[in-house]
Amino acid sequence: MNINGVGRMMEVYAGNSYGKSVQESPKTAKRDELQLSSSAKFHQIAMAELKNVPDVREDKVAAIKASIESGTYSVDSKAIAEKMYKMSKGIY
Repeated sequence: MNINGVGRMMEVYAGNSYGKSVQESPKTAKRDELQLSSSAKFHQIAMAELKNVPDVREDKVAAIKASIESGTYSVDSKAIAEKMYKMSKGIY
């Protein structure tokens, strides 16, 4: 059996770019850029400042502790109940 045209097919494959090295594109100096909004910058500054604030206000704790020990500390249950109610309704 004789197949005609096989030689031509081999010429096409030989002339094709298979196996040729790919040229790399030139490196560009462009880099990704991030821009923060003014509110994001403010939030970032505020969060940094909050890290410097202590979790417990020692002066307030000492004053309440002293009034409890002296017996002068009083609780206004009505004011506490009003604040709890307002907080449950989302009113601050």
